[in-house]
Amino acid sequence: MESPRPSRCRQGGGFLPHSQQADQRGFLPSARVRRFLVEHVGLREQDVAVIPNGVDTRRFAPTQRAHTTNELLVGTVGSLTPVKNQALLIRACARVIQQGLALRLDIVGEGRERPALEGLVRSLGMTGRVRLLGHIDDIPAFLNGLDLFVLPSDSEAHPNALSEAMACGLACIASRVGGVAEIADQRPRRAAVRAWRRKCADWNQSPIWSPIQKDGGRSAGQQLK
Repeated sequence: MESPRPSRCRQGGGFLPHSQQADQRGFLPSARVRRFLVEHVGLREQDVAVIPNGVDTRRFAPTQRAHTTNELLVGTVGSLTPVKNQALLIRACARVIQQGLALRLDIVGEGRERPALEGLVRSLGMTGRVRLLGHIDDIPAFLNGLDLFVLPSDSEAHPNALSEAMACGLACIASRVGGVAEIADQRPRRAAVRAWRRKCADWNQSPIWSPIQKDGGRSAGQQLK
């Protein structure tokens, strides 16, 4: 008799087994989420395997970036929901702009938080600096047009958006939640700081960047930390 195929149900950012059926196995995309469910929910280790989300590196790959502006282009991709916390990123960008840096933020995604985010953008005087782009078809092209990708989420399992941005060769900053550390390890902050400093060096003829040229980008690095 043919053995039953694994049954999976989507829950909490991953796949959990139907616990009533002992001969079935569940799958999760993150070892950290698996550990949490084993330690705090009571799942058996042998009932849950980890299969990380993959990235199609034929689609998500670095391309030549052609800049026509002196602005630092920052972007993020995700549904406009409270857990994705794009509001945090908008506020952070507002603070950076107040310190004299030329920056533009593009947010891809749609959801119920759009009205609140639009109101936040207006209240911070960021209407000309932040664009809520909604759904777009060509995510690889969007990512390859950025200088910096940020994932400000309050919770994640194994975020595809971060993996895809890294596959495109972007410097990335992400909240240390869920399986983010499994994707980025301990290196993304240092990589982002180095990328920021390189960008400052590339644009060292622009007066916009004068506040950070004098110390070789170290003040920018402190912002990223």
